[in-house]
Amino acid sequence: MDPLALGGEDSIRNVVYVCDTCNFNKSDMPFLQWIDKLDDEHRDLSTAIYIEKHGHSPEEFKKGAPTLRTEGVFADLLLDEEELKMFYPVPIVTGPPEN
Repeated sequence: MDPLALGGEDSIRNVVYVCDTCNFNKSDMPFLQWIDKLDDEHRDLSTAIYIEKHGHSPEEFKKGAPTLRTEGVFADLLLDEEELKMFYPVPIVTGPPEN
């Protein structure tokens, strides 16, 4: 959602499953710039998902230094929702928007 290249956090909360085409087209584009290219229905849905996952609106994201990717998120992607809740009862925030 928030590109690591712009300081987005390397966490499961910043990951969304999308088709290859959407992922390729978004690349390192800021979320707000990307949703401007979507139709109204998908823009509203994407914004709602962002707010649900991040706990704030996309306008509140503050660009920062690039975030290095860790291996933890890749392992987390193999877990289902119940397993994630067991391992992460409270979201762990290690990067923006607090920085």
